[in-house]
Amino acid sequence: MNRETIEINEALNRLDKYSELYQGKRLYRRRMVLVLIEEKWVFLVGAITPLESPKNGEATAHYYGNAILREDYLDTNEVRCFYEELGQRFFMLEDKKVIFELSSNQGGYTHYFRNNNYMKRSGDVYETNVNNRNILPSEPLINSDSPFFPDVYEAAAYWLDISVYNRSSDSRNWSLMLILPECRAGLFDVRKFGEELSLKVEQDPSHPELVIKCIYWSGGKIHHLEPTIIGGACSLNFPSGTGRVELALIRERNELIDLIRIENFEAGIGEFDHVNLGHASLSRKVGEARMLGEGPRLEFKPFISPKDAYKYTELLETVAAFSNSAGGSAYIGIRDDGALSGINDPSEGESRFFGSYYKCSLDKESCCKYSDDIKRLINDKLVNHAEEITYEFANIAEVYILIIDVPESTNKPVHIKDQRDIFVRRGANNIRLYPHEYGSYICDHGRPASELSMF
Repeated sequence: MNRETIEINEALNRLDKYSELYQGKRLYRRRMVLVLIEEKWVFLVGAITPLESPKNGEATAHYYGNAILREDYLDTNEVRCFYEELGQRFFMLEDKKVIFELSSNQGGYTHYFRNNNYMKRSGDVYETNVNNRNILPSEPLINSDSPFFPDVYEAAAYWLDISVYNRSSDSRNWSLMLILPECRAGLFDVRKFGEELSLKVEQDPSHPELVIKCIYWSGGKIHHLEPTIIGGACSLNFPSGTGRVELALIRERNELIDLIRIENFEAGIGEFDHVNLGHASLSRKVGEARMLGEGPRLEFKPFISPKDAYKYTELLETVAAFSNSAGGSAYIGIRDDGALSGINDPSEGESRFFGSYYKCSLDKESCCKYSDDIKRLINDKLVNHAEEITYEFANIAEVYILIIDVPESTNKPVHIKDQRDIFVRRGANNIRLYPHEYGSYICDHGRPASELSMF
């Protein structure tokens, strides 16, 4: 975890680059928890997080006697205006004046790797601290039209959707977190041709300032190269007798994104070291999946139209089987033999589908619409899947692959709505359990035997 203090404008400039892809769209969700202390509304904790796709919607709020949970959606300019408003030590929320007094320690920028307490992925957080350490009311939050919480801390943990929240001792209390879009980039497809090394770069459009630094050892000395990235690729030439080679992918603020080590270039690159820095390259993830092939936790599928009932049912069975087993990932846009076809494969009806259904060509925004449709259909048709399924796109040389990561469910069995079949994953297949296996499966996973009547 790296931490440093930066000006809020520098953090907001990062948002400007991201928002250029979706001009004027609401790309950020703002959630806040406000508390009533001595007849004044005070800011407790909040987060502004980037969305996977633009969203327009009405603000929602839960009102309690001593607390408010508020959610709305902002574009980049609205985020900037909100921070400008905070400079006057308060902001207006409808007819309420909310106190927001900046502390002398105004916070700073922190980079978090995977498996952190803020988000599922790696990413950057800018925290603005509030000068307030009041004792909060401990009574329950009760409203007949809103969720019930035993106290405001439990409400905050639920509302901000953070994995670990330490109630009154949590350092995020009295702070506003601006979670910046993650830089998804990496090095892949590394190849050696004689004395030349070629590789490809997965480059996030919202983080264009990526550079490659190379060092190599030859003649007993260390040498430096800085190749140019052109069209998502670059090549380097090394002298005869080159030994160790290291390639580093770096973004603005001199942050290391990816690192490759080749121990002896002259002898061949073989299986080189690829250091995982938390920014998992989606291209690398796709490449590794293709090398492994379909199996207990991997499934490949070509383009699936949400209007194709047969293919869509197959996808539902796969998601249910992963959920009922050890979890897994479905890759839409890869054929069974591992060949890349993409959701933009004309032979699978892409041009017809995107042109007639979305009234637009295939680009990042229409990919998000496609992902949202698949997500909506899965959420509507699957029963008992309490964990969040994640959806993300890999763009490999303009071939778009949708990756659906499915966690193992803690609420088994997961099944398709209006169907009585239970699917599990065995090898590379989705297996429908026989009715006489239902009882042992349900009881083995801690569910009451009375649930057998559902199947």
